[in-house]
Amino acid sequence: MKTLNRIKNNREFARAIHKGNSSRLPSFVVHVFKTELGYTRIGISASTKLGCAVVRNRVKRQVRAICDSLIDYNAKSLDIVIIVRSKFITTDFEDNKSQLRDLLKQY
Repeated sequence: MKTLNRIKNNREFARAIHKGNSSRLPSFVVHVFKTELGYTRIGISASTKLGCAVVRNRVKRQVRAICDSLIDYNAKSLDIVIIVRSKFITTDFEDNKSQLRDLLKQY
């Protein structure tokens, strides 16, 4: 995922969470907000409830890899915030990928 396709600003995270549509599954909460940028941006949030920094960074790398395989960044103009829940760690990678695919299919 290119840095162009990442949400880093706290204000943009908050806008997507508060004004966007949301969907939930055991491993993820996904908030989607339509923008006028011309490309899709992804923001990933991993709470300290998941574990130490090493675990959180590994989880974020896995979610970025899943997003790269599922999302065409130039197809739509969206801001997507993915909040990772603790169930992600105990679930298999392929199951997590299919859960995220089901959530993103709606948009």
